[in-house]
Amino acid sequence: MATFGKVSNCAAAAAWLVEGYSGTGQDMSLDRIVYACEDHVPTAEAQWLRGLAPGTRPARGLHWCGVFTDYEGGAG
Repeated sequence: MATFGKVSNCAAAAAWLVEGYSGTGQDMSLDRIVYACEDHVPTAEAQWLRGLAPGTRPARGLHWCGVFTDYEGGAG
C-alpha cells in the first residue's frame, strides 16, 4: 500500500520527478518518489529521499513541489 504526503511548503509546479531506491544491482527497489521544482531538486535528492539512492528525470503532467509517495516493500 502506498503512502502519500508533502514534505515542503513550496507551492511551485514540479518540473522533476526524483525517485529513491534502496538495495543494489538487481535487488534495487523503488521506495519513494518525490516531485521537485527546479530550485528544490538538490534538497529532494539529499534530504527528501531519506538516504535512498536518487534517480532524477523530468516530471510528466502537473505535480507540485514536495509531494511524495512512499511504497511499502518497494514498487519494483
